[in-house]
Amino acid sequence: MKLGFFALCHPIATARWLGYVHSALKPLATIHPRLLDKPCRPYLDGSWSPSQRVDALIAHYRWAAHTLKPVALSSLYESGGACLGDVPLRVAGCNASLWLSASREQVREGEFSLTLRTGTAEAPGHDAAASCAPVATLSFAVLPDASGEPCLSIGCVQAAPATTLADIKALTKSMNGLRPKSLLIWAAQTCAQAWQVQLRGIAPAAHPLAHWRYRWSPVKRKGAQHIRESYDALWQDSGATPASDDEASSWVRLPAETRAKGRDDVPTGKRALYERRGLMLQQLREAVQGSLASMGTGPGPHP
Repeated sequence: MKLGFFALCHPIATARWLGYVHSALKPLATIHPRLLDKPCRPYLDGSWSPSQRVDALIAHYRWAAHTLKPVALSSLYESGGACLGDVPLRVAGCNASLWLSASREQVREGEFSLTLRTGTAEAPGHDAAASCAPVATLSFAVLPDASGEPCLSIGCVQAAPATTLADIKALTKSMNGLRPKSLLIWAAQTCAQAWQVQLRGIAPAAHPLAHWRYRWSPVKRKGAQHIRESYDALWQDSGATPASDDEASSWVRLPAETRAKGRDDVPTGKRALYERRGLMLQQLREAVQGSLASMGTGPGPHP
């Protein structure tokens, strides 16, 4: 019904999207039918028109087809996704891992998700992901910016609904003081480097929940307020800088990598902690880079 009504209001955009799905994404749409009505709701940038949403979706999937092997792309939808690597935790007996999958819950904020999970994966594929509880998720799509350069465009960074403050504090301690959301930003930087694309994050005022159609809902208004407060702080902590004039109202630019503090910049009592954190991230980086290399046909110019 939603797709039919959208088609009546925006026939050209609907025809373009359904034509592309039929020609290039039919296997994925069979696995994930919600691909069909993607343009029907605000997407990534709440100010985009239906035609711009279709442009963004097609651009992402053209990039994905150019960058990922077909079997790797399908696996992101067919199972719980791909485990990019285990996080070497400080506390013995605790397990955490980083996963790349299709974005099923954050349908407005991107096509792929990086998810930090805790628990032990005892079986491959879907069962492996299901046995690990999600802690936090970052959703994104790879889109061209105003100058045409491909960007890993982050639309969402949030804790899982079942995650408590106590869970976050315990995991932060196990990760040598690195917070789960900060780890996901680091993971996005690592992916952007491997794929040779730039990195940006959605500005709070442009988030889909800020769209006019959601202002009638108290729940959505509360969510939009939380996003304004939390994303401003997150982007600032991540070293974000203003985007170009063409993107300033919608995006912030994120650095290609997080600058590690020098030994002299760290208080004496915390130097061992930062050294352990650096070793943890180095081990995880090698695992992530290896996993991405096995999934991809190699980075290249945006199609």
